[in-house]
Amino acid sequence: MRFQQAIRSLQAWLSAAEFERTRLLADEPWQTDATFLVYSLRNLLRSGELAARSAPDAAVRDIRRQIDKFKASVPSLVDLRDVLEHFDDYLEMKGNLQHPPGTPKGQRKSDAAIDRWAGKRRRRAPPGSFSFWAARQNDDDLLVGAGELELRVDQAIEAASKMAAAILAHGPNRLIAERLARRSAPAAFRTRGGEGPG
Repeated sequence: MRFQQAIRSLQAWLSAAEFERTRLLADEPWQTDATFLVYSLRNLLRSGELAARSAPDAAVRDIRRQIDKFKASVPSLVDLRDVLEHFDDYLEMKGNLQHPPGTPKGQRKSDAAIDRWAGKRRRRAPPGSFSFWAARQNDDDLLVGAGELELRVDQAIEAASKMAAAILAHGPNRLIAERLARRSAPAAFRTRGGEGPG
C-alpha cells in the first residue's frame, strides 16, 4: 500500500515539474515557476526514496540505482531547495552552505560564514550571495540557480522522467512507465529574466 502511495506521489510530482517547465516557456514571471520546479523535483526525489523504502525486496536495488542516477544528474538539487526554502537564513549568512557541515543552526554566526566556492571556478555571484537566477547557456540550455548552485532544467526533467519510468516499472502502472521511457529529451528553452552565468 505505501509503495503504491509512493508511486502516485512520484507521478504527481513529475507532472508538477513538467508543468513548471512548460510555464517557464510561457511569458510568465520565471521566479515563481522556477521555484516550484525545484520544489517539484525535490519532492519527486523524496517520492522515489519512499518508493525504495517501501518497494518489494526484488525491486529495491534497481530503484536505489535509479535514484542514484537521478541524484548524479542533478547534484545541486537538494542544496538549491535548501537555499530557496531557507532564504532568510542565507540572507543573514546563517545558511547550511555558509558554515561547516554539521554546525547546529543556533551556533551559526554571520561573521563566521565560509565561502565553499572560493578559488574553485569563475564566480557567478559575490561571495555569500544566493540570489535566485535563470539563464540560457549555449543558446539552448536553460539553467536556474542561486548563487553558485545551478540546475540544468532539460537535463533534470529528462533524468526525472527516466527515474520515474524505472520505478513505475516495478508497480502496477507499467503502461505509464513504458510511455515515460519512450519520451524524448525536452525541447530547448528560451532565456528567461534574471542573472546567471555569463
